[in-house]
Amino acid sequence: MKKIISFTLCMVMVISLFCFAVNAASTVSIVASESGFEDKAQVDKVTKDGVTVTFSKATGNNAPVYYVNGNAFRVYGGNTMTVSAEGNITSITLTLASANNLGELSANTGTYTVNKTTGTWTGSASEVVFTNTASSGHARIQVIDIEIGGSSTPPTTTEATQPDPEPTYTTPEEIVNALYQLEKGKFLPGGPYTLEGVIKSVDTKYNSEYGNVTVTIIVGDMTDKPVQCFRLEGEHAADLAVGDKIKVKGELKRYNDTYEFDAKCQILEYTKGQTTQPEPEPTYTTPEEIINAAYALEKGAALNGTYTLSGTITAVNTIYSERYGNVTVTMAVDGFEDKPIQCFRMINGSGVEAVDKIGVGDKITVTGTLKNYNGTIEFDANCTLDAYTIVEKEPEVIPTTPEEILAALYALQDQESLAGPFTLTGKVKSIDTEYSQEYGNVTVTIVVDGFENYPVQCYRLEGNGADKVAVGDTITVTGSFKNYRGTYEFAQGCTLDKLVAADRPVDPDTSPDTSDASVIAAVVAVVVSAGAAAVVIKKKH
Repeated sequence: MKKIISFTLCMVMVISLFCFAVNAASTVSIVASESGFEDKAQVDKVTKDGVTVTFSKATGNNAPVYYVNGNAFRVYGGNTMTVSAEGNITSITLTLASANNLGELSANTGTYTVNKTTGTWTGSASEVVFTNTASSGHARIQVIDIEIGGSSTPPTTTEATQPDPEPTYTTPEEIVNALYQLEKGKFLPGGPYTLEGVIKSVDTKYNSEYGNVTVTIIVGDMTDKPVQCFRLEGEHAADLAVGDKIKVKGELKRYNDTYEFDAKCQILEYTKGQTTQPEPEPTYTTPEEIINAAYALEKGAALNGTYTLSGTITAVNTIYSERYGNVTVTMAVDGFEDKPIQCFRMINGSGVEAVDKIGVGDKITVTGTLKNYNGTIEFDANCTLDAYTIVEKEPEVIPTTPEEILAALYALQDQESLAGPFTLTGKVKSIDTEYSQEYGNVTVTIVVDGFENYPVQCYRLEGNGADKVAVGDTITVTGSFKNYRGTYEFAQGCTLDKLVAADRPVDPDTSPDTSDASVIAAVVAVVVSAGAAAVVIKKKH
């Protein structure tokens, strides 16, 4: 009898241990920096110990990429990241590079929360799809910890403590009114919802690559509560126009001050607009009509359709970007010099290759959407350069001395740039932004010896020794110039060429001494003529 009891107890223990082993959780860690990707390489799939993480561009403009800077996978707006395993996933922990790069991740199942730089998903699934719902910005994911097995028992609630059910809205009025009560960034609980309305505007034209379009509809007579359908998909998405009636299904959210169906909302029904179309937006034909209409826009508003204007470049606001192939300039149309038009992130039009060549004084023809962006009347991003004439100019005098270089910098108007590159040596007056380990840069302000009244900020200064720069050090910096809202600066991307610490020299022979012992004081005279400013810096001996 004792043997039988002993045997039974042993079997119970063995079975218990077996059950424990089956239910015991195991964790698989996927570290971005150890996944074998080179810097700026597109990321597709990572597999480890039965776990697969698949990255997809999905509806985003950029595909997911690995960057050495931050040692992280960058998941951009519209991208998806799918975590799948052979077993049951009960927990996923994301270690994010910084609080500024969290993205707006949402999961297709379970619960996802963020605390500082840690994102935590809990639930029970063999596959979890994360989507970055942000329209801009990205999540920088350094480590993905996946817990497999174990238990994922939701907390029990008694009848007394059970939370109230989330409200569900049924009529169009209830749905729209509830949507307009949301706080920024919140979704309307109880979705998805369906609404029917008439298209008020086509906000983003149909994208054949991604198969979506963004429109705004008016539901019933609620003209004061428009609903945007962001990246709307489905049959007839390419055919939608103002006046058409559509029925849309999707999740509803408030994005900043836009009340919208979230990305991937679907067209359920489509009816072409009746012959009694709403009155079309006014069409402007002459430069005078176009410019006056643009200047009559309220902030954030845009003219319907695209327009073309020709003028003379008065300023290069942002120099040509090789990475993005665009430039920002301001032009004045003849006879309307008091109403400048900015051409924001202008790209080459069909058959034109000149956005990297044009400059102040050149003649250009531009086509795009005109809008009022916070008081700046501009052609919107991706406006096109359709024609140009390079105007012969006087031979450019390249400033070389500190005096000439500072004069050129301080002659810039607000938002104007000067490509250079230019080099200055000065003493660090202040550390404006501490050194960032993540980005490898620091922002400081320097003063050139003898020109203390003309400080120069070195914005996001990079290079060997940037982490060691301190107030009182003497540094040599090279880069392009910009006047950013009254701050005269070396623009982002400037480099540290030489550092002489306040108490000891470093690399004493790498750069000549540019100090001028004869300089006692500097006086700036600003001469304004025909809308152009020139700066003369005078020295007293």
